[in-house]
Amino acid sequence: MNKLACSLADDAVTRKMVEEFVAGEEEHCGWVAQHLGIIEKLGYDNYLLEMMDI
Repeated sequence: MNKLACSLADDAVTRKMVEEFVAGEEEHCGWVAQHLGIIEKLGYDNYLLEMMDI
């Protein structure tokens, strides 16, 4: 996706859209990695119980 954004140098609107999409995906990947770590530490059942308390 980053390559796609770079190739859109002359289309600022589409480039901005792609850049925002990539940023959102990177944030989501970080969230998933964090929660997988929590699942690893607590176990899946305890993770689900913890998420219900939030």
